[in-house]
Amino acid sequence: MPCRSDYMEPNEHEVALSQVCCVLDELADKKVKESWWTGDHPKVYGKGISRSEADAWTAEACKQCRNEEASGNIHNHSLELQLWWREHKKKDKAREEAEEKAKTAIKHVKAIRALIKDYLKEHDISSESVEIRIR
Repeated sequence: MPCRSDYMEPNEHEVALSQVCCVLDELADKKVKESWWTGDHPKVYGKGISRSEADAWTAEACKQCRNEEASGNIHNHSLELQLWWREHKKKDKAREEAEEKAKTAIKHVKAIRALIKDYLKEHDISSESVEIRIR
């Protein structure tokens, strides 16, 4: 069987983080190679960057893009950066909405459990004999 090189392709995490590094480089007025946008950024490819470091870099890129947008300068940057920023904002909004929905669901579950406990107590029903499952 012949040897293959497909294992050397950047994975999804490397591609996403390479784009973050490109955003940071561009905002720092550094040169960015086109191939870096597809996962070959030298800070990322094959480096095994931790999730916490990736989150910190992403937060910094987000902060800087937000500042550029607020000052009206975001359109002075490459199309790649502008597209990254647009998609990042969409993903942040979707994540925030999902987190809010989960918080609301937890509040509802707690309220339902409290109502059930009150009902059981009011009707002198042992809560040990009732199993409450909310999925």
